Amino acid sequence: MLSATRRPAAVLLLGVWLAACAGSRDSLRPPPDHDPMNDVQARQLFDQGIALARSGDLVRAEQYLASSTTRGMPEAQVLPLLLEVCIAASRFRAAVSYAEPYLQRHPQAWRLRFVVATIRVGLSDSMAARRDLEEVLRAKEDHAEAHFVLATILREHFND
Repeated sequence: MLSATRRPAAVLLLGVWLAACAGSRDSLRPPPDHDPMNDVQARQLFDQGIALARSGDLVRAEQYLASSTTRGMPEAQVLPLLLEVCIAASRFRAAVSYAEPYLQRHPQAWRLRFVVATIRVGLSDSMAARRDLEEVLRAKEDHAEAHFVLATILREHFND
C-alpha cells in the first residue's frame, strides 16, 4: 500500500502513462493480417546474406543466412558460408552453435567436425575438441592435421 505522502506522485505518474497510451492510436490499431516477411523466399535471404557479407556487414549477413535455412535453403549449402561469416566476425561460439545440430544429424561430416574442433581449441574447450578430433579420426584415419591437433591437445591439456 502506498503511503499518504507517496500516493499523489504515484497517481500522477499513472495518469501521465495512461494519457500517453490513450493518445497513441497505434496501440489501438489491430495487428496487420499479413506479415510482409511471409513473402520473402529463402533464396532471397540467402542472396542478401551473401551481399551483406561481401559488403562487410557480417552480423546482418549471419542473420540473413541463418534465416534462409529456417525458410528452406539447404543447410549443407548455407552452413559453410554461415560459419565463414561467423569466424570472420570473431563469433566463434555462434559458429559452433550453428554447426552442432547439423553434426548431430550428419555425424559423417568429418570436414565440418574438424573445423568445429579447431574452433573449440581456440575457445579452450579442450574436452569437446578432443571428442571431435577423435570422431574425425574414426572417420578419416589418415587425417594428418587432426592427428597433430589431437596430439597437441593431449600434450598441453591432458598431460598425455
